[in-house]
Amino acid sequence: GFPRSSLKRKGTAKSFYCPKSFLVQAEELPDVAPPRSEEPNFITRLEKATLPGIRAALEANDNWPIVRYFEDVVKSFDVKATSWAPARRVPGTLMRRLRFQMPLPEDVPSAVKRLVSLPDTSLVTLLARVGSTDEKVVLVQEACSHDVTYGENFWAQDVLLFQPHPDGGVLFMKWTHIRWVVALPWYAAVLSTYIEMKAKEDSKNAGAHLAECL
Repeated sequence: GFPRSSLKRKGTAKSFYCPKSFLVQAEELPDVAPPRSEEPNFITRLEKATLPGIRAALEANDNWPIVRYFEDVVKSFDVKATSWAPARRVPGTLMRRLRFQMPLPEDVPSAVKRLVSLPDTSLVTLLARVGSTDEKVVLVQEACSHDVTYGENFWAQDVLLFQPHPDGGVLFMKWTHIRWVVALPWYAAVLSTYIEMKAKEDSKNAGAHLAECL
């Protein structure tokens, strides 16, 4: 388990304490541990960062770097965020939820467009769990798009690991994969390939932006 977080919660207009429904949903998030058998999808050294500084940034209720990415880069809007809440299933970790409207990509292949309905924007739910020790900080997040055909068949999962770099600063590694809740029909195989590819591409962009923020 992870030691109890030192987070001091602070209410704002953008963050609010989480309802029971959120707690049930967020407790299903995976433990805060990176995959052992997979290579990171993104890796970089944060030369000027410190582990305590990263922990403070990722545990903040306000001005959260993940929210800044979705608002500033993805141009998401109507962002509603719960405050961090202590987890029960994984003691020592904190959980929160974001809900927002996200513009959908315009560069979707025609073969994919024939299979799905793509509105201009979609409601997205993002669940996050953060945990830390003296030697690492781990953030797990899963996102689901509700208004896209088959969007609720899967969750896009990111695992972010921060640990001291042997040459100073912090080593930042990120893993990304799709967690399928309901398998796609056989005729939509091209869609699953696109979803996997797009998730990893977006994850690299998000990792690079987060590295700049930290």
